[in-house]
Amino acid sequence: MDLKKIKDQARHNFSRAADVYADYAGVQKQAADILIAMISGENTDSVLDIGSGTGFLTGKLMAKEVTGVDFAEGMVSICRQNWPDHKFVCEDAEKFDPGRSFDAVVSNFTFQWLSDLPSAMARFYGWVKEGGIFAFSAPVKGSLKELKSISGSFHEFPDEGAMLKGMPGAEKLQIKEMTAWYETPVEAVKSIKNIGANYSSAENDGKKITRAGLNDYREKYGSREGRYPVTYRVLFAVIRKGGVK
Repeated sequence: MDLKKIKDQARHNFSRAADVYADYAGVQKQAADILIAMISGENTDSVLDIGSGTGFLTGKLMAKEVTGVDFAEGMVSICRQNWPDHKFVCEDAEKFDPGRSFDAVVSNFTFQWLSDLPSAMARFYGWVKEGGIFAFSAPVKGSLKELKSISGSFHEFPDEGAMLKGMPGAEKLQIKEMTAWYETPVEAVKSIKNIGANYSSAENDGKKITRAGLNDYREKYGSREGRYPVTYRVLFAVIRKGGVK
């Protein structure tokens, strides 16, 4: 699997879909709400938001100073328009260096795109001030189980062990299954394209969604209400720099 190619495609998809991203990202919004609740009461005067997207976390943070970094120019442009008093940088987070530390380093639905997960996680944690928090949510292995059963053209998510490898013990940790519902199988597939979780490669060219695949999805997963699920398995973690508070 060519992780660089996948990341490049995701960057293009995210930037192109920035204006409609919020319309398809219901689970991402819910995850942001859960993460915000998990860090409620923490000192978040200065925050680094990794993969800030269109600002699902930025808009909820009670922070005097937010620095957001995202690799999609379209996403960054929206954040700059909505929060002109904060700083937003268009750059790959794995190459970014803020040159400082923060009370909190946070991220929502971004770490699944990292090319070198252990190295990147160690760097992000290193930007947290002593006593501060590193808090994130990320979809892990088992996500998109319905659509993956009919196609290979979706991102392969890391498992939670890989996500936490080398990290100190989490102060708060949970895994939740979160499901978005759509009116048609086609709408469900389009939702994934609009959040960048599909990709093309030589490996999966023969595994793209077909009419027969959509029919299988309809028969296997359609609800009595005539709606169709897309399920994410989401890891939530809050790690304190220097140990338990």
